[in-house]
Amino acid sequence: MARRRECLQIQADGGIRLQPRPESVSIRAMEQTQALEIIRSLAKGADPATGEALPAEHVCLQADVLSALSLAMEALQRAASAQKKNQGLPPSTGKPWAPDEDQALVAAFDAGSTIKQLAAAHLRTNGAVRSRLMKLGKIDPHQKP
Repeated sequence: MARRRECLQIQADGGIRLQPRPESVSIRAMEQTQALEIIRSLAKGADPATGEALPAEHVCLQADVLSALSLAMEALQRAASAQKKNQGLPPSTGKPWAPDEDQALVAAFDAGSTIKQLAAAHLRTNGAVRSRLMKLGKIDPHQKP
């Protein structure tokens, strides 16, 4: 997919316009932690590159911009927290079960696969596989794991 060669430009009248991005401006991927540090710095009234105080008339010190920066910080913190929480979980955690996946799960269970083997094969947690097998009527919900 080709990257768009445009950027937003704030006009003197406060309006925003989509402009062609100058060739000298490069866009690179940024880690959430780096973005959070930049936003924190701006919200504290400091230049993220130098740490120096922003001039009193700087746009980042306006009340509505400070509110937006605060919301952005909260969103990035929530995303980082969720990412940390999900670290180490199988890739299919939380995804819906497809009918063909249910069929494969039941077939492998009926063939003698263990919950642990099924979890590894379906990239899900042991608890998710056990719950799904209960829902599909293959395991008694009152039976201990």
